[in-house]
Amino acid sequence: MFDSNLTLDSSSRKTSRRAFLAAAATLGGGLYFLYMGIFSKKTDTAEASAEHKAPNQSPKEVDIVEFTDAGERKEAVHVPKVVKSESEWRQQLTPTAYNVTREEGTERAFSGQYWNNHEPGLYRCVCCGVELFE
Repeated sequence: MFDSNLTLDSSSRKTSRRAFLAAAATLGGGLYFLYMGIFSKKTDTAEASAEHKAPNQSPKEVDIVEFTDAGERKEAVHVPKVVKSESEWRQQLTPTAYNVTREEGTERAFSGQYWNNHEPGLYRCVCCGVELFE
């Protein structure tokens, strides 16, 4: 009588252990992504508000490498970071470019203006004009 119950309990324990581990892994992964989503948005907003709250401070500076229009490397320069309000970015960029550059959006595959572009040349950032690739 006890032997048959032991076998049944043992197999049900294995199943419930697997279910528990799967649920714990799923819950842990969900909490991790929730944590990263909440705190990454807070730091982004904190950085953005810090930039707008201190207009009398000099803007941050970045190092870039300049290229000629022919694609020849010139030199590394130290330039101020481009800081604009969201309304200024919206005026400067097309709706698609704004979505991709400012809101981390993407274009639909094989649908963009340059999806099948094989023209040689120097390609620049739509926001600041810095050379990206040749």
